[in-house]
Amino acid sequence: MTKDNVLSETKEQRKARKLKQRLEKNSSLITSQIPQEVIEEVYVPSNENIAFVLGNGTSRTSVAPIHLKRHGKIYGCNALYRTFAPDYLIAVDTKMIKEITSAGYHLSHPVYTNPNRYSKEIFGLNLFNPNLGW
Repeated sequence: MTKDNVLSETKEQRKARKLKQRLEKNSSLITSQIPQEVIEEVYVPSNENIAFVLGNGTSRTSVAPIHLKRHGKIYGCNALYRTFAPDYLIAVDTKMIKEITSAGYHLSHPVYTNPNRYSKEIFGLNLFNPNLGW
């Protein structure tokens, strides 16, 4: 990108470019396996069909979910709710479900899990139906 192009880009384009640079820098292994046209498509702010699926492991530490929020829906897994409230939280481990429900998170946010003896008794959980297993 030339200096003139940088000066003429909009605020939204600059944010998208910087986000792309940060993700490429911190996740070069991942982004190197994704075709460039797919990466560029992700950074189109007006696309309402974008979804991000985030785990809570160490590979996610370079990703700031709050910056992704304006680009699409966020599906989060397990303990992500501790630091960020995704649009949808998915957890299937019974210990994790117990933690989420003990915190009352499921009462104000959509939480999805497998139906089992424990989860069937909890009001406010969304159960996968039919349960196709994992």
